[in-house]
Formats: sequence, C-alpha cells, structure tokens
Amino acid sequence: MIQHPECEALWHRGKQVLAGGPATLSKHPSRFAAGISPLVLETGAGPYVTCADGQIYVDTIAALGPVLLGYHDIRVDQAVHGQILNGIASTSLMTRLEIEVAEILCTIIPGAEQCRFGRNGKDVTEAAVRLARHVTGHRHMIYIGYSGGYSDYLITTDKAGGVLAQLAMYNHQVPWRDFETLMDILASCDHDLAGIMVEVPSEAPGTSRDDTRQVLANYQVQAVSHHGLFILDNIVTGFRLGLGGALSYYGIVPDLSTHSKAIANGFPLAALTGPRTLMQAFENGKVFLSTTFAGEATAFAAAKATLTVLRETDALVQLQHHGEALVQRLRYIITQMELPVDLYGDYARMTLKWRDVPGVVTAPELYTLWLQEMIKRGVLCNVPLFSMCCWNATIVDAIMHAACGAFQTIYEVVHEQRPINDALEVPIIGAVLNVRA
Repeated sequence: MIQHPECEALWHRGKQVLAGGPATLSKHPSRFAAGISPLVLETGAGPYVTCADGQIYVDTIAALGPVLLGYHDIRVDQAVHGQILNGIASTSLMTRLEIEVAEILCTIIPGAEQCRFGRNGKDVTEAAVRLARHVTGHRHMIYIGYSGGYSDYLITTDKAGGVLAQLAMYNHQVPWRDFETLMDILASCDHDLAGIMVEVPSEAPGTSRDDTRQVLANYQVQAVSHHGLFILDNIVTGFRLGLGGALSYYGIVPDLSTHSKAIANGFPLAALTGPRTLMQAFENGKVFLSTTFAGEATAFAAAKATLTVLRETDALVQLQHHGEALVQRLRYIITQMELPVDLYGDYARMTLKWRDVPGVVTAPELYTLWLQEMIKRGVLCNVPLFSMCCWNATIVDAIMHAACGAFQTIYEVVHEQRPINDALEVPIIGAVLNVRA
C-alpha cells in the first residue's frame, strides 16, 4: 500500500481545526481511496500535482474543473504577478481589469450585454434566482442539475440542514430529460414560475449534440410559455466547450447565463451575464449581488490572461484533440473487455458510470475499485475527469496505462469471479449529495 505519512500527519492536524474537513466537500478524504490516495497537495505544474509527501500524479480532476490551461500556466502567472506588483490585489475602487474582463465576456457569451461578478459559482446562480423572481414577480424555481450551495437549491437536496423548510414549496429539482415530472411541477406552479435553471450534464452514450440541443430548446420553450426565465448554468461547461461554453456549443441563447470555474484557470471568479433589460435590476440595487472580494484584481488579471490565451492560441484545439483521443481509447477498451460501465461526456468532461452486476458486485464497489487502482498507478481522478489544454500524447498514454491496469483488476472481479473483498483495499466511497438530479 502507498504510504503518505506527511499527508496523514497534516490531515490529523486539519481535523482538529477544520470543521468537516476541507472547505470543498468533494475534496474530503472520504471521496477518495482512503489509505492509498494522498490527502494534501503541495504544488501543481501543467497536468501534474505533487502531494505533501513528494509523490507526483497526473491530475484529471483539474481542481474540480477550474484548471483549464494547466497548473502554473506561465501566461496566467505572469499576469497575476504583475498585478500583485501594482499593490492592488484588492482596491478601494473598481479597477480597469473589471471593465476589460466584462467587455471580453460580453463579446464571447451569446446574449450577454452586461455582466455582474462574484467569487464562486454559487454567488451568481443564487443571484440569477433572485433576479428571475424580481423581474417576473413569480416565486417558483425549477433546477435541472446541480446549482450550488445556497438555501433555495439546498432545500431540494439531502444537505438542507439549517435551511427553512418553507422554501421547499417554491423550489423544485427535476432530473435531466424527466419531462413528465417537469410538466407536473409546472402545472402545480399555477402561473407562478420564476424560472428554469439548467446545468447541462455529461452526454449519455449514444446521445448527440443535436439531442442535447433539442432538450435544452424544450426547457426554454417551457420556461417562456410559463412566463419564467430560462437560465443556463454554464459554470462547468463554460470555456471548455469553446469560448461561449454550452451556449455556443449547443446554439442556445438563454435569458441569463452563469459562468465560473475555468474562467480564470483556477483563480476565484464568477459572472452572471444577460441582456441589459434584465441586468439593469442591479443598477438600482433592487436585486443584490455585492461582495467585498468580487472585485479582487488578481482574479481579473488571471481571467483576462486565460481568456486571451483561449482566443488567440490553439489551446482549445489541443484540448479537443487530446480529450477526444482519451474518450475514444477508453470506450474501445471498455467495449473489448465488456465492462459494466458507461462512459458519459465528451472531450472536455467525461464520466464513468458503473453499473451493478447482480450477485457479483455493486456499482459503488466498482467505482471505489476504479479510483483505488487509478491512484495506485499514478493518476488522481474522481468524477468527472476533466481534460486540460496542456495535455499531450504522453499524458493521454499515462492515463490509459493506468486505466488499462485498473480495468484488468475490475475484469477479474466481474468476469473471473475474483471476490471484490480481495480486490478492494479501501472503504466504499459514497456520494457528496444523495439527492441530486
């Protein structure tokens, strides 16, 4: 078993002072192969990360999606360093950079005439909900996909501790493509729909871009016909699926769209964009989105540098080329070995969804075994796998080498009747949110 004594020591220190562990639930040790995976990272460079004990791993988590160009990208680092030398990481007034980044976003995001910034995706998705309720005068919100850690959405999940129960009557979570449930909820809203917010999931096997485009168009039609706003959550897909993210990729122009994660290659920044007719509600302060650090200049410097790289180089071409190579090779091996797993997604974001094999092994056991065997072979992964613009053929080969070894272990359990308890060396990994459409 891989030993990480320094990581273990740091984790034990952290448990004494960090309530619930890491600030992000998806980074908690319980989400990884306990006792094998590293617990604390020290540095990142390109597609690699180094843990506190010095071991280096190929990273396919990309900080849960924000790291698009790669860790420690020199172009982003130089922009941030230059901003720090100006002594204005946070200033008493707005900076030129806030205007410049807003101008770029209004150029590349379909339907965007104005934007308002926050620090996290949650800041802007929550603001979008408030804006939708304000401009429509309606109360009910429907969420399709994950929407962030704010009360209106959390009341639809199993993580609603401390949230007023009364919010449940106005907030509804609906699984992707479940139009029957959607129509039932719309009927119960009784002409009181504020909006439908949609996060596009990783595409299922056999699903085309046109299929997803049609689903999104149907959601948009339902929102409009019920006099609510159609809001596209572009937090994860933004800038990975091209400069406009899911909006450009699927040819959808929503009423409002939200963006974060890869906008600044890992620096914290988020944006809500839309037409001036809707966004003007922020002008008079009737709809509130204001935080001390939303205008922090180093994040804007990182965003400007990131967006400039994406616009002026072939970075996104490389992302697609190497991401597609990985997807195709993974699908080929899965098919050849007849493994009980479906590969969802595309070149920018891919997800392995394991299936139960009745009487042999459960999906959570297979998922845990997959993560265990990947980390043993030097690849840090979780759900989803995010590609980076800095990937090359060597990185794809390294990921595939680990995947083939992991698949072989899984094959032995599924097809050769090796007991799962003999293969698993770690506890079964659970989900962060058990109630999540």
